[in-house]
Amino acid sequence: MGRKGFVRPIAVIGITFLFTLLTASALPLPFNIGIAAFCMTAALLISLIKPLRTPKLALVLITAAIALGTLSIHTYFNYLPAAKLDKQHKAVTGTVTDLSVSGKGKQVLTVRLDNEIIQTFRPVKIRLYLENSISIRVADRISANTYCYLPSEQYGLYFPQDSAKADGVYLYGYVREGNLTVTPDDSFHLSRLLYQFRDSLNQKAESLFTPEEAGFIKAVLLGDKTDLSDAYYRNFTHTGVVHLLTVSGLHFVILSQFVIRTLKAFRLKRKPRYAIGMAIIVLFMGIAGFQPAVCRAGFTLLLFYGAKLFNRDSDALTSLGLVGLVFALVNPYLVLGLSFQLTYLSTMGILLFASKIQSFFVQKWKRKHPFWIWASDLLSVTLSATIATLPVTAYAFQGMAILAPLWNIVLSPLFTVVLVVGLLTLVLAFLPYLSMIAEVLAAFLTLCIKAIDGITALGTKIPYSYLPLGYRFVYFWILGTIILLFFTFRYCNFRFKYSLTALLSAVLLAGGIITHAVVYRDVLNIAVCTVGTDTAVLMNCREQSILFRCNSLISRLSDSNGIQTFPVVAESGSVTTLQELSQYAAIGTVITEDAIPPDSISCQKIIKPDNYDIRSGEELQIKVRTQNEKVYYIIEYGETNIIIGEYNEQFAAYHQTGKENIYILVKDCNMVFEKPVDYVIMLGGINNEMIANHPDIQIVDGTVQGITPVLVHKNGSVKIKGAGKWLY
Repeated sequence: MGRKGFVRPIAVIGITFLFTLLTASALPLPFNIGIAAFCMTAALLISLIKPLRTPKLALVLITAAIALGTLSIHTYFNYLPAAKLDKQHKAVTGTVTDLSVSGKGKQVLTVRLDNEIIQTFRPVKIRLYLENSISIRVADRISANTYCYLPSEQYGLYFPQDSAKADGVYLYGYVREGNLTVTPDDSFHLSRLLYQFRDSLNQKAESLFTPEEAGFIKAVLLGDKTDLSDAYYRNFTHTGVVHLLTVSGLHFVILSQFVIRTLKAFRLKRKPRYAIGMAIIVLFMGIAGFQPAVCRAGFTLLLFYGAKLFNRDSDALTSLGLVGLVFALVNPYLVLGLSFQLTYLSTMGILLFASKIQSFFVQKWKRKHPFWIWASDLLSVTLSATIATLPVTAYAFQGMAILAPLWNIVLSPLFTVVLVVGLLTLVLAFLPYLSMIAEVLAAFLTLCIKAIDGITALGTKIPYSYLPLGYRFVYFWILGTIILLFFTFRYCNFRFKYSLTALLSAVLLAGGIITHAVVYRDVLNIAVCTVGTDTAVLMNCREQSILFRCNSLISRLSDSNGIQTFPVVAESGSVTTLQELSQYAAIGTVITEDAIPPDSISCQKIIKPDNYDIRSGEELQIKVRTQNEKVYYIIEYGETNIIIGEYNEQFAAYHQTGKENIYILVKDCNMVFEKPVDYVIMLGGINNEMIANHPDIQIVDGTVQGITPVLVHKNGSVKIKGAGKWLY
């Protein structure tokens, strides 16, 4: 292992371990066990046959085998016993570890269950949603009669199961009023102290800023996105700077480097500079509540700066690999969380690319002024984090912000000011005689936040600046880039090999974007979106959309796919979510029988259903028909005829012979269809009688939680992709 060229073994082990966990999480348990045995056997054979020639390969195989075994053990002995409680009533007892509020205003408790409840080798957490709020503290004991279930609300490729498991939460639960008992614990608990500190910071932020600005400050400084407005999140996503909203290594590097370089400008010696930088990192970790995602990035930089402080040789990639390995051994599901992926990749990107990008700015442009060096350092950090997180953001948000590098360059100075001044503001707000200074700084921060909001809002209005991508293509693009890097590293020796690799990867990405746009140009995407008992249907082709009802998934789906225009909304569904949607999307005609005040929704007009036709662009035409107090919607698209309503004789009369007919039924139906139909979407659910009456019909159950996509081509061909899949 000491062979020449074999460097950074801990970094290789850590990164291999994490990458293997991420890959194995998508595979079944028996397959992972088999692959682990294969990797270990292959490593032993290689070590026996060629012990000196291939030490790297043997190390990688052993690491992969251990990673697969670790995930398999946690799955079999920890997750599967907890999953057996899905859809069961259970009396649970445990200790409260966190308090929060859901998007619907319900109080949420994260509880570490007692070992007697579920027999596992590590404590299992459950997230309880309470029917009514109660007075409770972190570290208090609770006992509750709970309806347990697995997270099932799917709204993209990052499922809540993954996010919850990354936090160590394997179950959700619902507790009705009167079914929960609290046993107060008045002894000292560090977790309670940290929660009270974070709660105090939240209150200070809310007192210094307006609700929207406070939500932004809490997201970038405290890692709490609960109150972050949809408009901020959408604008940051579409301009390619959404990673700035996740407390990650980027935040730590910006803060610490700003402090260290500022102190260097004042001629402070090296050791005190790094000591103060480390203190800033610990302070920021405390303000963010020492959350696992925050600690990972913080500990990495602490190891790196600690080596500088004590005059020891340090390697940042080794520190990063070691920290990732330790955290993943404790919870292998950690790699599934979007926050962890953005944090780890942004930190890795900064370590790999920041110095090279800064050298390019300084040396190529031949500007060595201290201010330019300071500015180029900040720009290089932001750009390197953007480059490293590009695969994850493209995969997670199903799109590509073409002008992301430009917006990162423009926003990085403002964002640095928000981080530094925001941290100083929250600290001063706790000091009795300096709170007035905090108010002045808060007023300055408000101007900066408004400037950031204005720039990102402007970026979203530029045509074709955000283009959708298919997740399958993202798979192939990432795989193709990895193959390119391997061959470049292994077989190429010319000077600009990495620049050529980056260029080829960019060409591959551009080809995928263009291909995606061409292939799906004439495809009507029907998305059945279900949250609880609320079901909505979105039909989208090019830039024209028809919305049947509205719920919270519609907002997320329109954000991810860049849908900003809804010419027709049939039936309002949830008026509240429709109001939120109208704040950032252009809504044309709202067809509803509900009494909605004209000024409550930003739209062109609100009309009652009657007999009339409305055209949504050049491709979609909607016919509204009423009879006997029943409303029917007929959407024509090429050779396809879509009928929405309650099935009866009048419904059947809108069937068009010679076209592909799709029925979307708003209520249960046990009748035998009079005319031939191949596809039926049941918004009210399906039953055995319905299946027995129509064995040859493809039936979509609209009550399945999440998004069920149906793709309709102009020639009438239809493809149903199944619940939980994405539109493309």
